[in-house]
Amino acid sequence: MSMKKYLLLIFISILFIAKADAQISWGLFHALVDSCDFTVQNNFITVDTSNNNLWQIGKSHKTFFGSSKGILTDSTNVYPKNNHSVFEYKTPSYFGCNILSITHKYETDVSKAGGYIEYYNWLDSSWYNLGLGNIQKLSFPEQVFSVNLYTQNDTLFNGQPGFSGTQNNWITTQFQWVWEYEVRRKSMDSLKIRFHFMSDSTTSSKSGWMIGKIALYTIGFGGGINEMKKNNIVSIFPNPTTSTFTISKNTNEALQFHLYNLIGQQVFNKNLVEAETTIERNNLATGTYLFSITNTSGKIIENDKLIFE
Repeated sequence: MSMKKYLLLIFISILFIAKADAQISWGLFHALVDSCDFTVQNNFITVDTSNNNLWQIGKSHKTFFGSSKGILTDSTNVYPKNNHSVFEYKTPSYFGCNILSITHKYETDVSKAGGYIEYYNWLDSSWYNLGLGNIQKLSFPEQVFSVNLYTQNDTLFNGQPGFSGTQNNWITTQFQWVWEYEVRRKSMDSLKIRFHFMSDSTTSSKSGWMIGKIALYTIGFGGGINEMKKNNIVSIFPNPTTSTFTISKNTNEALQFHLYNLIGQQVFNKNLVEAETTIERNNLATGTYLFSITNTSGKIIENDKLIFE
């Protein structure tokens, strides 16, 4: 990563609904922006209405999916051969760190049919498969993280990475983008995600793919905007770093350093007793991390990002 200064734009105009699932823990929060269980209309979802598009919103009449509500590849019939169906999830202008979560099941012929997910890259006006997010050398987004997502080795009949085979139980798949911009760059217009289902030329008796819930979160620092302001009590250098880094403080107060990965898990913590504390990188992977520095009462003194190159 270059040594250029980057501006991490955190989305702060959060739409809290009645049961917002905001969590504040150790200086980080995940705020629910949108949640769809398909019991009411969701204006972020657009389904192609052409005759060959299988995606339908409603109640399942397939034994494999039970009587659940969601968006699925035909509510009654098995999927046909030679099909390519798409729906899009598009939100207003969000930026910063976004987490999209889906709860889903699927039943397809292994490596012949299945589903995959794409995100839209505003810098080059292209769509990219999320299963390739960690191996493509893209500057935008800087990083993509995932849980329970397919990999580049899980391929469909056309070589596209995707979900295939049989997932008998409902699972939750999450993926997160770390959107960073050079100071002079425009923010992205919106967050655009496409869900694809594809079948080959072989007739199948399988149920296809069903998504029962979609949720969008934004991740930020601290419990309020005021806590994000710099107070010059502590400083960290060098940042970015390839190995060690030093935390310097200009107070006699006992502080604690907390380091998190980008799905909110604490990976390291250290009591800051001396005026300067040098910390080893150890086995932490290359990438962007978030940190907070707190006092003995738990108040956030400083928070920002730390980059290991």
